[in-house]
Amino acid sequence: MKDKSLEYESASSNGEASNKTLDLSELNGLIGFLIRFVQLNLFQAFFERFQLSGLSPGEYSTLVAAQANPGANQGEIAAALMIKRSNMTKLVNGLESRKLISRSVTKEDKRAVKLNVTPKGRQLIDAIASDIVEHDHATVSALSVHERHMLLGLLGKIADQYRGVQS
Repeated sequence: MKDKSLEYESASSNGEASNKTLDLSELNGLIGFLIRFVQLNLFQAFFERFQLSGLSPGEYSTLVAAQANPGANQGEIAAALMIKRSNMTKLVNGLESRKLISRSVTKEDKRAVKLNVTPKGRQLIDAIASDIVEHDHATVSALSVHERHMLLGLLGKIADQYRGVQS
């Protein structure tokens, strides 16, 4: 990193915005800190770009996962996306109230709830799919195509480590 300090805008005690530069050089050497910093900024960019769709990153991920895995239950999708059970229930309730997803109980296990993307949900996914890809590329515009692929590979390797996947 060129500059080992990060600038942030904070509210002063009187509520007015003030720009301060803090020395975060020790934190900038920690992968977890940088990933979290980037994640927060990526989520903020997602909310700004897709506010009209009404979807959060978690809702979008849930819709895409449910569409790609027909018959998967809510718990399986929550586990795969690392969404807490209580948060997943609220998230699915919201998607269901907007008629983007429907739930059905399986015959084998009355406790398991299958998620089904509705035609309206599929239409929304299709409508924003190219914007999602464009947004994803724009968020890492500081990287070359090669660097983007490298980053995806490295992050995938770390994700696999946490999933317990052997490489």
